[in-house]
Amino acid sequence: MKIYKGSSTSNALVRTTTAPTILSAGVKDNVIPTKAEAVVNFRILPGETSDGVMKHLKTVISDDRVKVSMLEGHV
Repeated sequence: MKIYKGSSTSNALVRTTTAPTILSAGVKDNVIPTKAEAVVNFRILPGETSDGVMKHLKTVISDDRVKVSMLEGHV
């Protein structure tokens, strides 16, 4: 398993991956948005769970202002 972690190409074979797919925020380039949304795709490693990924995500973000939820119909 160590050999896979050394390469960015094979690293995804041994861990859950994260890919932001949709980002939405402000509508003007000179105004800081008051709200932002993101859809993030997780390819979960066999043996891990979506609940475990959500728990890890909330721990890493560690900000009560950020709301994290799963899209309905996606597990």
